[in-house]
Amino acid sequence: AKKPFIERQFDKLVLNVESSIISAGSSAFEILEKAPGVTIDQNDNISLKGKSGVIFMIDGKITPVSGQDLAAMLKGLPSSSIEKIELITNPSARYDASGTAGIINIKMKKDQRMGTNGTFTISLGYGKYWRHNEGISFNHRNKKLNVFGNYNFSGRKQFIDLALKRRFFNENTDTMTGGFDQVTNATQTFVNHTGRLGLDLFASKKTIIGIVLNVLANDQGRHYDSYAKVLNYKESVDSMFTTLNRSHEILDHYGINLNLKHVFDSTGKDLSVDLDYAKFSTDMDPRLDVIYYDVNGTVKGAPYSLIGISQGRLNIYSLKADYTHPIKKIAKIETGIKSSYVKADNDLVFHQVINGVTSYDSSKSNHFIYQENINAFYLNISRAWKKINLQFGIRAEQANVKGNQLTTHQVFDSSYLKLFPSATANYILKNKDILGLSVSRRITRPGYNQLNPFKYFIDPSSYRTGNPGLLPQFTYSYEFSYTHKQTILALSYSKTKNNLLAVIIPEVEGNKIYSVETTRNLATVHGLALDISSSLRIAKWWNTQNNLDIYYNKYTGNLANTPLDDGIPVLSMNSTSSFSLGKNWLGECNLSFRSKQVVGYLTTRSVFRMAAGIQQSILKKAGTLRLNITDIFHSDLIKNVSSFKIYRQEYNYVRNTRFVTLTFSYRFGKNTVARARQRTGGAEEERGRAN
Repeated sequence: AKKPFIERQFDKLVLNVESSIISAGSSAFEILEKAPGVTIDQNDNISLKGKSGVIFMIDGKITPVSGQDLAAMLKGLPSSSIEKIELITNPSARYDASGTAGIINIKMKKDQRMGTNGTFTISLGYGKYWRHNEGISFNHRNKKLNVFGNYNFSGRKQFIDLALKRRFFNENTDTMTGGFDQVTNATQTFVNHTGRLGLDLFASKKTIIGIVLNVLANDQGRHYDSYAKVLNYKESVDSMFTTLNRSHEILDHYGINLNLKHVFDSTGKDLSVDLDYAKFSTDMDPRLDVIYYDVNGTVKGAPYSLIGISQGRLNIYSLKADYTHPIKKIAKIETGIKSSYVKADNDLVFHQVINGVTSYDSSKSNHFIYQENINAFYLNISRAWKKINLQFGIRAEQANVKGNQLTTHQVFDSSYLKLFPSATANYILKNKDILGLSVSRRITRPGYNQLNPFKYFIDPSSYRTGNPGLLPQFTYSYEFSYTHKQTILALSYSKTKNNLLAVIIPEVEGNKIYSVETTRNLATVHGLALDISSSLRIAKWWNTQNNLDIYYNKYTGNLANTPLDDGIPVLSMNSTSSFSLGKNWLGECNLSFRSKQVVGYLTTRSVFRMAAGIQQSILKKAGTLRLNITDIFHSDLIKNVSSFKIYRQEYNYVRNTRFVTLTFSYRFGKNTVARARQRTGGAEEERGRAN
């Protein structure tokens, strides 16, 4: 049987990427845009059911990037290398405590067959620009050794057209004091290389020793051309300026995992140990060129340029050990320890050029060093009866954190010890339906660059910056579920304190007001959600998987002297149909809709998407051809409004989400199946927070 693209399991939602026709030729980023409950804003921040605090994992290892660097990595990760994507909303104490909104785990392909085998894939797509992907995966397995790996190369270009209206107001009189009307045309290019090489040595019937190497190289170019009108309090044009924003960014990553697993006996008693090292390097050379004009279009004053050199280095060291000990007819005990050390070093130097004279700009340059050590211990106890399954867990995490802003000599130093309990109970009814209840406490720590206070200027009136004063957010989650055959219903409630909220906020500096993209702590977020998932067979040749999410998040707090106590119900629907068309032809169609939603001070419009594709097996079923089109009606448009007492911004954002893609894949080698283990490693939590 063919797996559906979207599959609801008891404890998670699974996107079966390798069986999806419409996902062929796409990136991981584009697949997530179609996932139920997932929202991606204009700055590529990813939230789950309207809540921030999503942790990303690849094969169980948390990725060490977030924000726009995470988006760039996901855009460069082709679907041909992905087996499935798991959305886990309430993980147990065995997982790191991070991820208050949940965990998104991307599981890469790893062949499970004896002998030598593999897959070659090539795809070509066209929207406004061309995109391509080529990849190969291989696996060699015998009784003593398993060698596996893959390599993918992809390139793409995308456009961004946005219209921006900013208005500033007097806080006391609520009258307009000025504003901007701005139009930006932008292009982004991506060239990506990803590779993975691993080896499992079966030292004995009870012991496996393994090593996994991961490499990622991302070369990204951004060209933003902006034209802005500066308005006075009467909304008349006072002046104008043009901005050419250019940057070239190179992100390199490599990681190594050494692992050991030993099974003591046939009862399930085992020990696994992971030692990880990962390094991320980011080099960027942003350049901003600004020309000012008077109301008649005459050049006003000298052109201004801002030239930067940014270097970021991130090193992660991690040691983790997990032990499982079943006690016959009593319980199963799982326990483990983990220790990690992270050092992030970001150095940004800016020079300004006025009238051809170049000078160092100390107000915009910055050097920031962040160090973190986290030590953790967990204990899980589970017991299964004929009708009832129970699991109780506790995780303790002790953190030592130090930040040093060398440019201004600001230092922050903190340490804390926190406990994270969790519990799950399942009851099996007479008709084999299942009732479930789960409770957990989790944390989301700020990303490393979310803490970094350096300023990245977008244009003369706006910039992006971090916030070294950010606090971790904590969430209690409760979920009740009911499973009946192919239908799962889940009702959940969560409360988050110190919510990490991405905002575009006004900042007064001297006699100027800037629009600042940053992250702030909001007081609380209360979340209530109802999820319904059901499989329906309409005809022998037509199967559907349907997901309905209704959620409500209420935000309370006060930022920029603007009190907030707001939230609206959100309806999110997703339906995927699979068609058996005969003579080895398969079809697939996906429809998704999300109604208007409020995220803090931001209100976003509703979104509708439709995608479809067909598939044909060729070359004695060793080859597969897939043709698909995404966002058929080009309706995936971003329109939102941010509102504060002294500031209002309207944002209309158009991108090339409609692509026609042709993909060919060819499978070679033997077909004898023997289960191979999946490695996760120990650096799970740290990898999701670095920019």
